[in-house]
Amino acid sequence: MSNHLAIATVTSALRHLLLKGLQSAPWGFEYEVGVTFNSPEFARPQAMDSIDQLNLFLYQAVPNAAWRNEALPSQVKRGEQGFPPLALDLYYLLTVYTPNDDGLEAHRLLGRALSVLHDHTILSASELQAALPHSDVHEQVERIRLTPHVPSVEEMSKLWSMFQKPYRLSMAWQASVVLIDSTRPARAALPVLTRGTANTGITVQPDLTPVTPGLESLSFPHQQPGPRLGDVISITGHRLTDGPARVALTHSRWSGPQYFTPGPVSARSASFTLPADASAQASLPAGVYTLALALTRQPGESEYVTNALPFMLAPVLQSISPTQGSPNGDGILPLTATVSPQVRPDQRVSLIVGDREFKAEALAVQGSTLSFTLKGLTPGKYRLRLRVDGVDSLVVDRASTPPKFVGPELEVT
Repeated sequence: MSNHLAIATVTSALRHLLLKGLQSAPWGFEYEVGVTFNSPEFARPQAMDSIDQLNLFLYQAVPNAAWRNEALPSQVKRGEQGFPPLALDLYYLLTVYTPNDDGLEAHRLLGRALSVLHDHTILSASELQAALPHSDVHEQVERIRLTPHVPSVEEMSKLWSMFQKPYRLSMAWQASVVLIDSTRPARAALPVLTRGTANTGITVQPDLTPVTPGLESLSFPHQQPGPRLGDVISITGHRLTDGPARVALTHSRWSGPQYFTPGPVSARSASFTLPADASAQASLPAGVYTLALALTRQPGESEYVTNALPFMLAPVLQSISPTQGSPNGDGILPLTATVSPQVRPDQRVSLIVGDREFKAEALAVQGSTLSFTLKGLTPGKYRLRLRVDGVDSLVVDRASTPPKFVGPELEVT
């Protein structure tokens, strides 16, 4: 995820990187050093004639072919209509300026700058986060890589002709890829109730039993796609009784795994009940998790951690207010929802009304009450789903035969 500040953030991060590298050069520079990012036509004002200067000019932004039509997995799920992000490759022109046009000093300055970029091939999340306030490009799924770009003599000649300035010692560099989220909401149809008469998938039975413990699959109550707090997760694997075991859960928003005590464990199966108390409501956010078993196979040995399997902890849309209402004169209908578990301010939250998605209003602190502004709804009854970090609340009751839709409904009059 990243907003419209992504390009400016990358430029600012590069400036900080180069300035830090120039100021920490082992033998230093004779003059004061500075990094600017203006067009070469205006890069050298008279006030800077007495310093060493490196100008970082963004001369081209090109759509990235690999990401151009690829919707982000955190925004849409299979079968939904989403809009891909704006994916860009940024091309920068590095130009050096020195007092009295000292050629040797210019070579030293360019050599140090290129050395810094050569040794720093990826902009880290911390560097991007510190570069510019209110930018979230540090959270995008793809890292931003820095690579040299070698323009042809003809291309370089055309560039400097546009600047209407004599050529100066320069080098081009590429930053790729920058992803800017689309602001258009996705459309999500209701899920399929059954797949075939038996509603079963393909099962595989291995012929050879592995020599180390491992997990094969996770299953959830009533064939739901994911559990909720308080549900039992059934674990299938092999050699699960090779030693005392504990469940290790990981989440992208945690700094490390959290450990829990499993239920009964046999050689081929185990179970784990997700806690649902007040502490779990606050500490186990909805989203994508991985589950592994940590076993102590021999006393005194370190724990053996099995392979990890993913699962989606579904949020619960507990209640809405109002359940029936009419839009105001501007076509707006405010709605408040109570949800479980608690939502964090940095989570991506939306409410799907029928097949339309509405973003939640920003939270100042973690909580279980969300506010939405619904606009443009025509009269009728709408099935509601809550989506938190790409995971939907469960709207199908598979315990009944045939399955049926459950959960809050909103009637617009």
